[in-house]
Amino acid sequence: MLADQQKAIADAKAKAKEPIETSRLGISALVVDMLGSMIGQYREVKQSHSANDAEAMVDSYNRAVGLANDMP
Repeated sequence: MLADQQKAIADAKAKAKEPIETSRLGISALVVDMLGSMIGQYREVKQSHSANDAEAMVDSYNRAVGLANDMP
């Protein structure tokens, strides 16, 4: 009976960790998408030489880095 309870506790602990891992993967994918978007903005900056485009690119980079730093 004690062994069954210990197994149930171990299983519950394993399941409790699953959402954290899933959300971490979701955040990682979001950071990758944001950095991919920033690369597209960099290409626009190279062509347009616009200060607004450069500012948007830097903002995208900073948001991606900030999100990556907040990952658990």
